[in-house]
Amino acid sequence: MRRKILIVDDDLEASEALRDVLEFEGYSVRRANSGDECLRVLRSGYSPDALVVNLVMPGIDGWQLINALAEDAQFGSIPIVLISGKAPVEVRRAVRVLRKPVPLSELLAVLADVTPSSPANPFMN
Repeated sequence: MRRKILIVDDDLEASEALRDVLEFEGYSVRRANSGDECLRVLRSGYSPDALVVNLVMPGIDGWQLINALAEDAQFGSIPIVLISGKAPVEVRRAVRVLRKPVPLSELLAVLADVTPSSPANPFMN
């Protein structure tokens, strides 16, 4: 079964590039352009294996999203990988904090670690 990742980032170009790479690596990927949209997607029944969240976004930013998810028992156990251009001092809820620019190998290693099982790359047999 393919692991599901929800990318939450207002940078369309960056999130689409990340989506393309993760899909090539065998993940099923969905995007949300904001923290607000992420909450709507989750409340609609989508159940990702992990979230990749940009810290700085308009509206509900990464900090507020992490807090909202932590307060909701339905979503509080979803692993979060926080990506930021700034190095946050402390993040209560994120599984891992990665600093931009994130080496792809590091992100893939973190996602393999936090999702129940790593997807096999269908192109690499």
